[in-house]
Amino acid sequence: APISFATHKFLVDLLFDEPKNQVIIKSAQVGISEKSVAEALYISEHLSGTVLYAFPTNHHIGDFVQQRVDSSIEQSPYLSKVVNSAKLDKTQKGINKVGLKRIGDGYIYFRGTKSRQDLISVAADMLILDEYDEMTIANIPMAVERLAASDLGFTRKLSTPWFPDGPIDTEYKNSDMRSWVVPCPSCNKFQKMTWHTHFVKEWRGLDEINSKNLKYIPRDPDFSMDQLIALSGKNWIEASQSLKHDIRPVCIHCNSPMNRLADGEWMQEYPGRSVHGWHVSRLYSSRKKIYSLFHDFMEAQNNVNQLAIFYRMGLGEGFDIAGESLS
Repeated sequence: APISFATHKFLVDLLFDEPKNQVIIKSAQVGISEKSVAEALYISEHLSGTVLYAFPTNHHIGDFVQQRVDSSIEQSPYLSKVVNSAKLDKTQKGINKVGLKRIGDGYIYFRGTKSRQDLISVAADMLILDEYDEMTIANIPMAVERLAASDLGFTRKLSTPWFPDGPIDTEYKNSDMRSWVVPCPSCNKFQKMTWHTHFVKEWRGLDEINSKNLKYIPRDPDFSMDQLIALSGKNWIEASQSLKHDIRPVCIHCNSPMNRLADGEWMQEYPGRSVHGWHVSRLYSSRKKIYSLFHDFMEAQNNVNQLAIFYRMGLGEGFDIAGESLS
């Protein structure tokens, strides 16, 4: 089937970005793993290269390969033919297994980074470090060393961030720091949307139904207190069905409602830096409704672990839980 970016417009430039070094700090479920698999397949098949696709541990590999890699191959008649031809090559018997795929004349190795021993036997042209924040960082130089003899030497570091100034956050801050920006339809000023500056604001009103304080409300002026109370409660799915529209961001310059899914562009904070860094958030994806994020956010107000999941997985931002980063 043809590739469509209708729900992920922000991925177009990212997909065709080909620097030596790339860093992606991201929410969960925003298409980055699919992008990385596509790039690994391209390097191995089109350039006859070797890709080292690394995870925090070997436990991640089996499900990922079956769900993301094998399914991508099965959906492509061309790749299916290439892989099946490799399987029929008796000189390479057994080469296509969970931890190693032969794609044409190239290879993709899947390895965990917890053990240095799993990394030392692979010479690679591309290194993909998936879920970088959960890796044994002391072993990463060993993985990078596997690129030493390659003329390509591509590295890709991607992760949901765990903590502010954690491994992936630090890598991103040392890059050219690209952010997706969209224009306000009223004042036409482009801006990076964040949860607290564009979507919610603090509130001290009383939730009369549940007898507790609503700590935050949307900045979008079109929502009544009754609607917000309902969206914060257990019957929020039913409440969402009566909404005229999703919760909208509000411009920080003129306070006008904005369209978060409008055509935008990537802005570099440090254009001269050689490492390309991308921050990818669910706030830009049409697959996730903002009223759903608002419900998750309100439910998490009295549970620090849920709040951490909201910021890390939902927004692609690090969240510090006292003592957790020391464990």
